[in-house]
Amino acid sequence: MSMYQYSEIRQVLSFSKEIACKIKNLAIECEVYQPSNDDFLLYATDANYLVGFIIWREILPEIELLSIAVKAEYRGQKIGQELLKIADRHWKKNADKVFLELRESNLIARNLYTKFDFQEIARRKNYYPAKQGKEAAIIMCREYHKHEEKRIYKG
Repeated sequence: MSMYQYSEIRQVLSFSKEIACKIKNLAIECEVYQPSNDDFLLYATDANYLVGFIIWREILPEIELLSIAVKAEYRGQKIGQELLKIADRHWKKNADKVFLELRESNLIARNLYTKFDFQEIARRKNYYPAKQGKEAAIIMCREYHKHEEKRIYKG
């Protein structure tokens, strides 16, 4: 059993202003997308201390995963994996596909998404600014099939 607590899945606008502010601050700290009110959110805490979150947008039957963030000192503890696992269960019930985009250099995230059956479907060359020029964006997709087994990830 995890030592972290996970929130219920809700739209950002339904969380308290305090939680919304903490999410925004962690997004800035981790240099990821900051949620808007219509986005969906799931977050993790350690004794009421925000340690990570996942944000997505639902345009059913498709979902766009916008960001996953985990505080630096909590990385490597499978918090991102657990957030994705919980979200994946929700998505499987409500969507046909989930899309995401990430930097080509973000190998940790790519490996995590691959465990959840995300497949690379496209690349945008020279999309993100990088320390030395630009780097590609990778577009990934996870498709759900009605006959799909209940297995959620390759862990």
